[in-house]
Amino acid sequence: MCNCPRQKVTFLWFACCSQKESIAELKTQLDEERDQRIEEREKAVADLKASIQRVQSEAEEELKRTSDAASRREREQQEVIGKLQESERESSSLVENLRSKLEDTRQKLVFSDNRVCQLEAQVLVEQQSSAVKTSRMEELESETRRMRKDLDKEKKASIAELKTQLDEERDQRREEREKAVADLKAYIQRV
Repeated sequence: MCNCPRQKVTFLWFACCSQKESIAELKTQLDEERDQRIEEREKAVADLKASIQRVQSEAEEELKRTSDAASRREREQQEVIGKLQESERESSSLVENLRSKLEDTRQKLVFSDNRVCQLEAQVLVEQQSSAVKTSRMEELESETRRMRKDLDKEKKASIAELKTQLDEERDQRREEREKAVADLKAYIQRV
């Protein structure tokens, strides 16, 4: 290297200019990188806000679906409970009607029994009376036998009719309960 002062000054001038250019380039690169970081941070913030809004929207939709499903299940349960209650009321009403018919039939049978007892007592009185005629006794005995047979038939018919009604009611109630249980099971499986 030459020790000439002029050459040294020139060299230093070039070195200083080169250093300034390097500093300027570094500053430019630093500014560009800072701007890029700002853009990336702003984009990340925007993406994060969009993600939060999307998650909130999905959560609100899921909450609405869950609420609607719960309301629908509650309505269906109330319908099933209403059907069961209505079936129970109908069953109670029918049982009460049958009970009333049974009481009416019992009273009729008691009345018929009392009438037969009266006729039997009357036959006994007539038999013990010397003034009674044989034909009258036979007539009363025949009437007594006929009434006894009618009473037996009426008892059997009433009992058979009541038994049939009770069996039909029992079968109907069993079928309704089985259907209601099946509907409830089907509903639970759907849920």
